[in-house]
Amino acid sequence: MKGVFLDGGVFEAKDLDGFKALFTEWTFYETTTCEDVLERSKDADVLLVNKVKVSKESIEQLPKLRLICVLATGMDNVDLEAAKERNILVCNALNYSTESVAQHTLALILALSGRLVENREFLKQGEWQKSTQFCLTKAYPIDLANKKLGIIGYGNIGKRVGEMAKCFGMKLLIAEGSKPSSERLPLNDLLAQADFLTLHCPLTDHTKDIISKKELELMQSHSILINVSRGGLVVEKDLATALTENKIFGAGLDVLGTEPPKENDVLLNLDHPRLLITPHISWGSKASHKRLIEIIQKEVKEFVNQKT
Repeated sequence: MKGVFLDGGVFEAKDLDGFKALFTEWTFYETTTCEDVLERSKDADVLLVNKVKVSKESIEQLPKLRLICVLATGMDNVDLEAAKERNILVCNALNYSTESVAQHTLALILALSGRLVENREFLKQGEWQKSTQFCLTKAYPIDLANKKLGIIGYGNIGKRVGEMAKCFGMKLLIAEGSKPSSERLPLNDLLAQADFLTLHCPLTDHTKDIISKKELELMQSHSILINVSRGGLVVEKDLATALTENKIFGAGLDVLGTEPPKENDVLLNLDHPRLLITPHISWGSKASHKRLIEIIQKEVKEFVNQKT
């Protein structure tokens, strides 16, 4: 049985050694372009992917393929319908990064509410050094206690973020899912009330562009948006406009619509004091890496044992 990992470059090679023992043949690539997916996967029984797209066209031309393992939680890079039609199993890794992503979410909230980037910049520019007072009060911190945190996507990560936020005295507003609930708010009502808004939902046809100009205009001018989920949830040009026109106060992002981003990315090129972007690293603690690999190795081992 042959296993192929198309884009394992974000992992250390030694951490993937356990996969070698599961296959009679094991091929590892650091990166793979969409154009090379078919050629590199043509003899694979099991395909491991991180972010490279596995399209319907590729799936239809891979007769040996029986299992696709996504080393992530989101599976929007795999055509799931095409895989189902071919009776190809698709698995992912649930809950491996809950602590890391939730922690990063709170880090962005704390950094933006504490005005850390702005105050660090004032210090670098010599503003504090020139002050006639012992402190510099150009960017006042914001207390989190009693602030309302709106959460879109109340799965394991969203719930953990809520638990952490409560430790700072924040009040939770949970967006309705596919079914109305007396304990949750319709999206428009939540947007109008939230002081902070954080996104923790997968990227699907239903959630794509869930935050666009319309939604941003419903938010309060002091609101802060956090997105550590998928870049495609937010219309980036609309967010850039909302920040520039002070429709919202700030934004903390760990994801962008195109990754890695292009040099002309609208948000990367936006010079805004309360826009904080990190390079899709919220999932990536060493502990999360370890859990992720262990989960997928278990899935592959169970599959191989059933087939041999």
